[in-house]
Amino acid sequence: MNSRNALLLVLSLIVLYVVGGRLYARKSASEIGAVLAGTYSMLGRDGFADTAALEKFLATPEIKDRRETVQRFAILGGGYKDRISEVQKGLIYLSEQMAQPEEKRFERLPVLRYFKIEPVSSSDRSVSDAGAKLILDFRQQVSG
Repeated sequence: MNSRNALLLVLSLIVLYVVGGRLYARKSASEIGAVLAGTYSMLGRDGFADTAALEKFLATPEIKDRRETVQRFAILGGGYKDRISEVQKGLIYLSEQMAQPEEKRFERLPVLRYFKIEPVSSSDRSVSDAGAKLILDFRQQVSG
């Protein structure tokens, strides 16, 4: 009888770890989305064109710690780690496009599995809107 209770306890702890870990990873990914959205709205178009500053921001402890939390629990599923990598790759790509002349933008779109970058035109507004949509799509995917 004791071995059965011990087995049930171990199984319960494993299930709790899996469910809790996945929820914690989801929460961390969602927090990254909130930070990205807030920062994106504060930057404006001119600030978004500074790719070096964007890369530096994505390496800040605030983002890095949450990304590491998601990576720690990545084995439990959810695809949050891959989505974070893709949204960062997409934002950097769009930032690089914003810094280029309009006629040279979007010559080659990045290959993304979870997201699509679909600019309407090559104007600054279109690039900015594509970034906002990318962040919104990320937040929707990690929130529900």
